[in-house]
Amino acid sequence: MDNQVQSISNSVGLRCNALTEFISALLPILQHKIDYIMPDLLKNASLLSHFIHENLLFDTTLREEYLYIPAGKDKWDGLTQHSLKSPRVFATWRDTEKNCLLPCNPFSDSQLPSHATMTSSVHLMRQKLNMMQLTHKI
Repeated sequence: MDNQVQSISNSVGLRCNALTEFISALLPILQHKIDYIMPDLLKNASLLSHFIHENLLFDTTLREEYLYIPAGKDKWDGLTQHSLKSPRVFATWRDTEKNCLLPCNPFSDSQLPSHATMTSSVHLMRQKLNMMQLTHKI
């Protein structure tokens, strides 16, 4: 699909990456869906935790397999950043992860990321998650 659409785009004089534009067009729909389901996810902390885990996987796939960066930008924060933008959502998710790992948690409370840290860098959160080797079973 990408090559066919890209060649059509190029033939009519559009100088953009068709796949990037397609992904960019779909992301607002996903963000709207996240906003819509978030109240229900907050009622079930383990489901919220699993959802954030899946967000991280999705973001990583777009970045690494599709090399997605929105046109005109240097980086993409990802849907995880959108999902955790609310301090309440972030705190619920963080507390769930902390409680899940409490017996074997190698990090102290002071080492868990704050909401401000999360807002500035989703990368830090991904590193800590990878280090904690989270597994979610719902």
